[in-house]
Amino acid sequence: MKRQILWPIVLLLLFAVHSRAETEAAAIARLAPKYAARQEVVVADARCDLVSRDEAIEVERLYPRKIWEAIGQATYYAHELRLRPAVIFLTRDNSTATTRLLERAKRICTRLGVRVYAEAELNPKVKGKPHA
Repeated sequence: MKRQILWPIVLLLLFAVHSRAETEAAAIARLAPKYAARQEVVVADARCDLVSRDEAIEVERLYPRKIWEAIGQATYYAHELRLRPAVIFLTRDNSTATTRLLERAKRICTRLGVRVYAEAELNPKVKGKPHA
């Protein structure tokens, strides 16, 4: 009787653990080898997410209010490290809203001299609006 009750609970817990959205720290660790970059490099009074041979890279989820923050941080880190600024935006899906927001971010970054990359977020949360 106890086993019959216990198995559904164990399966539910395993599903919950594997279905969590990827954290930003996990994304940074996953992307570091791809961009041949060091993680969490100390810059004056802050930490740059990724630093490659020629870029200071900020990793951020693609939300409207986060675009400006990511651009500012990448620019600051690049200035301090004398590297080129770059931003990796983590995207949840290929929806029209995501595409529009990413294109907007690219236009702004191009004007400011910030390189833009887009990477799919692993296990994105399904609930809620993706671009609130």
